[in-house]
Amino acid sequence: MTDRKQLIYRRGRLQLPRDIADWAASELAEWLTMLPVDERVQAFRALPFNRGAIGYVTMAPAERAALLGALNSDNRRRLVSLSGNELLVGALKHADAATRELVLGDLPESRRAAVDGALKAQMAPAAAVPAGDSRPRWRAVLARAIARRGGRRREPVS
Repeated sequence: MTDRKQLIYRRGRLQLPRDIADWAASELAEWLTMLPVDERVQAFRALPFNRGAIGYVTMAPAERAALLGALNSDNRRRLVSLSGNELLVGALKHADAATRELVLGDLPESRRAAVDGALKAQMAPAAAVPAGDSRPRWRAVLARAIARRGGRRREPVS
């Protein structure tokens, strides 16, 4: 870790590095993820919004979820409006139920349906397989194969 990324506290408060506006997106995201969530929110709010948004987009999905859950509604809505559906779904997969509810509540109805559907589709396979058995049951595999084919094929009756 370089010296310029060290956390500096003055009078008990986190100080932003002087040259943080010139950092690459990956450096900014790495620095933000070093912080505990409450200080990450303070640092995010102290940064110019465009720099904070760049750091948010570059963070790992679990870190994005933690930040979204801790932000106030105004900043959360601004980040959600800038996030693409895939980025948002990736973060919400790692979020707790309360954060999911907050973020989905901030979305317009048309976008909420798309994000919620994609989130349920990605989370369903993980919930469908029991934790102790990683092999899918043969009936489930057969049912999925039939469903993919569009059901049974019927020969036309002459």
